Amino acid sequence: MKLLLSLVLTCSCSRPAGPVLLAELDAPVASAFADLVPAIRDAAVEANDASSDAAAALSMVQRSGWRASPAIPSRMKPNPLKPRLLTIHHSAARNRPGQDDGQVLAGIQAYQVQVKHWGDLAYHYFVGPSGALYEGRSLRYAADTTTHYDPTGHITVCVLGNFEEEEPTRPAKKALVELVVALLQKHGLSSADVRLHREVAQTLCPGKTLREWWRGPSGPKVGERVRGPRLLLP
Repeated sequence: MKLLLSLVLTCSCSRPAGPVLLAELDAPVASAFADLVPAIRDAAVEANDASSDAAAALSMVQRSGWRASPAIPSRMKPNPLKPRLLTIHHSAARNRPGQDDGQVLAGIQAYQVQVKHWGDLAYHYFVGPSGALYEGRSLRYAADTTTHYDPTGHITVCVLGNFEEEEPTRPAKKALVELVVALLQKHGLSSADVRLHREVAQTLCPGKTLREWWRGPSGPKVGERVRGPRLLLP
């Protein structure tokens, strides 16, 4: 690239300002310039490929961003350092137009801590209808559940909404797929390690419409995405 710049400057000093055409150059200079073109083109293609393969970072609202109350570790069980499964849930409460997800999460946390006497919200990550991602319970601690299965070793992801009664939004679907892919990549898991809540316990969760989309023929190709460019969590 430095040689190309030198050639352009050398040629531009002896002619009026403007683009330099190969036909206007002396034969040796034109030949050298022409030899550089394939290398420049290849370098541009490689740079474009590298940028498309580069890891992309997901944006996530941290606990402080939605004004979470402090967790109570003494009420929670430790989670293994190496997760074994990822389970998908819904909150089972319909979304409202223009809702403040932070208030929704704070309400869930208050209910589950004060009424159920858990140490925090039940789940590790949440997805809002706008596609926003939210930090939930620390992954250092196992999730909580009222259904009959052991969530120890599970990464739990909850999509806000009641998908027995409504459809997940397109932004929520996109964000859920990206979050699941990022978590699988980070923890060395595969698409075979993803479960819907109803597949590990007797429950309707995460709802009919989410299940039909996720497991249906037009559902996300998570396995292909996991093998693709890396997605990074904050």
